[in-house]
Amino acid sequence: MSQRQLTIQKRISEITGEGSHRVQMWVSAYQDIDPNVFVWERRPPVPPETEDIDEYVNVASASDMVEYPVDNPDPELPPFYRKSSIDILFRSVDLMNKALDTIEADLNNLVDNLDYIDTQSAESEIVITGKVLP
Repeated sequence: MSQRQLTIQKRISEITGEGSHRVQMWVSAYQDIDPNVFVWERRPPVPPETEDIDEYVNVASASDMVEYPVDNPDPELPPFYRKSSIDILFRSVDLMNKALDTIEADLNNLVDNLDYIDTQSAESEIVITGKVLP
């Protein structure tokens, strides 16, 4: 079995005059894993907007990797889909740093969980022993 690996590139920039920070992250290399690890939600437009609004939600879980399609939501399912990148604005450096820590931890958990699932066999035995009653 090959070893899963994700390489994530990150770019942080300040939006001049707004006090916001922009974080862009994308999968730049991967091995034995689908690179579309970021879950997005597509919401209908709210006037005066005329286009759907796509918003980053979270790092995919192992089940999200199977359930959610890539690049666009399935019209028959909830409006979630996966992409290999995110682009987020933060108004606070502290909030940005906390979010980046969470994203990194979630990416590590995803890889660990997928690796764990690979070690599980399709069939196993569980032995349950009851207590002897007087």
